[in-house]
Amino acid sequence: MTTVTAITELKRMSAAELRKELASKRAAYARHRIGVTMQSEKNHAACRLQRREIARMTMVLHDLERNQKSEKNQTNQTNKVQESSSVSSDSSVSSGSSSKKPVKGVRSKSKKAA
Repeated sequence: MTTVTAITELKRMSAAELRKELASKRAAYARHRIGVTMQSEKNHAACRLQRREIARMTMVLHDLERNQKSEKNQTNQTNKVQESSSVSSDSSVSSGSSSKKPVKGVRSKSKKAA
């Protein structure tokens, strides 16, 4: 399988599927790496391929999560804009008289004790 098809296949997966697959690949990599260290496995190149595959999966997962966050933020911003436009139209109708209330706990400069 070439890297291009692997990435396209990974992009079709959901985030939950990717996490599950990533966990299994990491476990397989750990077992293989221990086998190479203990000299029961002789294929060192397979470790490199597994590491690269894990990196690809991690990259696709992060991209997927980043896209979901940006879509969520865009929806929230759209909702805020709609709410603020409705609030501003309501406030323009009832903004006939506005009275300022004094702020409690704030001293003026002349009342400061020396």
